Amino acid sequence: MRGGGRAIFRADRDREDFVGRVARLVGEEDITLFAYVLLDNHFHLVVRRGRRPLGQFMRRLLTGYSAAFNRRHRRAGHLFQNRYQAVLCDADEYLLTLVRYVHRNPVRAGRVAEPAAYRWSSAGAYRRGGAPAWLETATVLEMVGGRAGYRRFMQEGAQEGKRPELSGRMTAAMEQEQSRPWLGGQVLGQERFAQRAVRQARQREAEQLMEAGRAEELPGLAAKVAKRLRLPVERLRGAGRAAAVSAARRELIRAAVLERGIRPVAVSRYLGISTAAVAQHLRACEGAA
Repeated sequence: MRGGGRAIFRADRDREDFVGRVARLVGEEDITLFAYVLLDNHFHLVVRRGRRPLGQFMRRLLTGYSAAFNRRHRRAGHLFQNRYQAVLCDADEYLLTLVRYVHRNPVRAGRVAEPAAYRWSSAGAYRRGGAPAWLETATVLEMVGGRAGYRRFMQEGAQEGKRPELSGRMTAAMEQEQSRPWLGGQVLGQERFAQRAVRQARQREAEQLMEAGRAEELPGLAAKVAKRLRLPVERLRGAGRAAAVSAARRELIRAAVLERGIRPVAVSRYLGISTAAVAQHLRACEGAA
């Protein structure tokens, strides 16, 4: 992720803040972090997402960091350039390549002579050990044959130059290539892997459209609940905590989530309450069943 040529890390306290946010969010968002590096105007993360969307992790990371950065440096406006760029890769084939490329980034930039010497990178944890719990090093070390194998693997890439395809940027030649499918950034892997990724992306898109369609039912459901319970429909939305309002909300949440399959996050947005409050209502509904 880049800052459009401007520094997104001006001082070590910025980098400490960013790494601390990554460490916390990795656990909260079901993310496995294999490698990272922070330069002055960009950073790279090598991650494997779990059941939650990668976009949710990145949104929380970038939004929270940007706000803190602006407060520290008394500035306003966007910090990052456009949307983050992502590469979807076949882990078996490209994980090692990506980790080495990320770890050698400061060397290519002329910051250090060897990757582990750079403080704001995961390379030191691979080389010397002592990785924090939120950084997964065991997978890569097992693949290369331990720390000695990691050192050899890094040396083998000493002459490797910049590779746009590993950082989510397409060259003109890549854009003209018709034999591979691209997903926003791109897909790295064999044709079978790429085709499966495309199918899964299309399926997710279809599911999202279906969910959006179901969410459009919320005003109608709310009107029915409010009419039956003799409440103005606008009272269901917002911070009111009266017993009658709470009961009406619970009835709407039950109908929307449990009967119609509308996502709790869509219900929380419509009602203007937190997802935690929606979850609490759902637990009450299930307990009464």
